[in-house]
This record gives sequence, C-alpha cells and structure tokens, in this order.
Amino acid sequence: MTPAVKIKQLLLSPAVLVPLAVLAVLFLFSDYASYRQEGLSMTPVEDTVTSRSLTVEVLNTTNEVFQNAGDYDPNYRLQRRVLGLWFPMRQDPAWTGGEGCMTLPTCYYEKDIPQRLYFQWSTDYRFPFTSLYPGRYRLILDFYRQDGSYSYGPDFSLAAEFTVK
Repeated sequence: MTPAVKIKQLLLSPAVLVPLAVLAVLFLFSDYASYRQEGLSMTPVEDTVTSRSLTVEVLNTTNEVFQNAGDYDPNYRLQRRVLGLWFPMRQDPAWTGGEGCMTLPTCYYEKDIPQRLYFQWSTDYRFPFTSLYPGRYRLILDFYRQDGSYSYGPDFSLAAEFTVK
C-alpha cells in the first residue's frame, strides 16, 4: 500500500471524520458578529456583574438619537463563549417583559439614548435562566435610529461582554 493510500484511508476513517463533523457543527452554531457601532458602546458597569444580574451602560457620542427597549427588550440575546466561539444560550423567544420598571426611572417601552443610559439585566425576569455558571458571556441588544422611519428590524445591535466568576 502506498503512503498516499494510507493517508487517504486515515483521513477518511471515523477517528478523523467524527471530530471534524463535530467541529463543523460547532462553527455553524457559533456567532462571529462583533456587534459594534461607531460612536456607541455598551459595557457592563464595574462591580455589578454577578451570576444573576449585571448593569449595562450604553454611551452615545454621536449627534443621533437611538431607541432601545431597555429592560423590556424582548429580543435580547445571551451568548456564552466556549472554545473561543460565541454560542447562543437557550431562551424563551416568547418572553415579552415583566411588570413595572426594574431599574430605570421612567417606564416607557422605548428608551431614547441621547447620551448615556443604564439598565439592569437580571435572571429574575429572564426565564429560563436562574443564574449563570462561571464563564465569559455577552448580552446583545437591538437599537433603532430615531428618524421617523419604522423598519421591521433593528438598525444594529450592540454587545456587552462580561465574565461571571
């Protein structure tokens, strides 16, 4: 048997194909987006990250005004970093928010972001999460330009990365 045939048999063996298939599936389910927008940032506030909640600061340094659903955002996404890749965590897509305001002083559904906004994400209001395991996470929220045009989807999304210890 020639070396080329041996190599071909080795590469086509289950010992090689199964791990490659698993890696391919992992890459398909992972999220590569950076979720950045020039002039806007979303970061966790220092010393607010716990396994059950975090406070996020959104800072707008542009001249535009953006909207976000704040604490009531039904389209938030939570992802966990595993093996250097971001994977979506299971969540209830039908969740539409809780009663009352959680941390913001006003109770409007859409929060205007003229300069700086703080809000808290909490597992208490986000079924099915009860608490997060130690690891690296990112919370992704959708934002809309406040220009009178009502699109069917967000103009962009931002992510705040944080570590649960």
